[in-house]
Amino acid sequence: MNKHVSTFILLMLFSLPCIANHGDNKGQFAQKIADLTLEVEKAIANKDFEQAFESSKSIHDLKDSIQFLENRTAIQMKQTAFDLEKERLQNRIITSQIERNKRFNNTLIIIIGLLNLVIFGAYRLWKQNQNFNHVLQQKVHDQTESVKDMNEKLIQNNNELKKFSHIASHDIKEPIRNIGSFVKLIKRKIPPEQQLGVQPYFEIINNSCNQIYTLIEDIMQYTKLGNLEKVPIELINLEALVSTIKSNLQTFLLEKNAHIVTSNLDAIYSNQSLLFIILKNLIENGIKYNDSENPIVEISYVYSEYGHELHVKDNGIGISKNYRHDIFELFTRLHTRNEYEGTGLGLSIVESCLNKLGGVVQLISEVGEGSNFIIILPEQKIIPTKVIPNKSSLSKSA
Repeated sequence: MNKHVSTFILLMLFSLPCIANHGDNKGQFAQKIADLTLEVEKAIANKDFEQAFESSKSIHDLKDSIQFLENRTAIQMKQTAFDLEKERLQNRIITSQIERNKRFNNTLIIIIGLLNLVIFGAYRLWKQNQNFNHVLQQKVHDQTESVKDMNEKLIQNNNELKKFSHIASHDIKEPIRNIGSFVKLIKRKIPPEQQLGVQPYFEIINNSCNQIYTLIEDIMQYTKLGNLEKVPIELINLEALVSTIKSNLQTFLLEKNAHIVTSNLDAIYSNQSLLFIILKNLIENGIKYNDSENPIVEISYVYSEYGHELHVKDNGIGISKNYRHDIFELFTRLHTRNEYEGTGLGLSIVESCLNKLGGVVQLISEVGEGSNFIIILPEQKIIPTKVIPNKSSLSKSA
């Protein structure tokens, strides 16, 4: 704006001399025209027409000069106005360019500021991530050391458990067998007429010995399952397997007047030892927890979308819905030993065997209406290299 005003003032100052000269010349010309007009009038009065013509011509020349001067002055004024307008437009363009530059600079400053904030934020996040990784690595290291310690303790406990199993297998079972044997010897030494008063005590001792012996056998079986790492897969004839179990439980079946019924049993790929333990425990439970005069356990097979399904159904006392998860816990008993004998390990062993086989067990039961244990085994994808041994070898392994 100041530049525009300065230019206008300079142009006006430059034009003032021209305008002033033009005014002076015009006044002189007007005086000369007036003088020449008097001369024309005198010449006409004196009838000097040639002089009048010359004076008239001079008057016309002066008027033309005045017109020329006026035109030149007008042109100079228009030129001055044009220059002023041009200068104004140039100033306007320059001002607009300056404003655009200011806006661009301001935008650039804002972008740079935002980039600095982003870089600073990214640096802080990176720093926090570095700190977090350091803390996490330290925690992982600590957890790894803790896991190592726990593994060492587990290995130590496992070794101690193996030693305990060995002790239980030999040193504990031997005194129990001796107690049972000496009770029988004492019973033989006492005359029959003197046994009436002590007979209940003999039965309590025998039952206690049998209970402890069975408990030790179950514990040993459970610990052996925990140490089993690889499970060999073999082709198993389910009908032959159940027949072997019947042979092993023959005395128990006769005592309870119980029957085992089979239907649709097929050959499947699984582990014969674990499957033997599973079915034997379920059959024993179905007969043991049974108030019927003729306990019956039905075993059937079906292949479903879930894999191999073995149904072990009994006509026993049934299980309440409230205890369907508790029965698979170690040493869990729903009844006293006076009501039903047992150690509370049978179903825990069943579940442990199924875990080794990758299977699951489901229970359908109502109190007073019996139980139906559904064993679901996955279909084995590995081609087996073994075939189930004969019945005699199964009996020995059991």
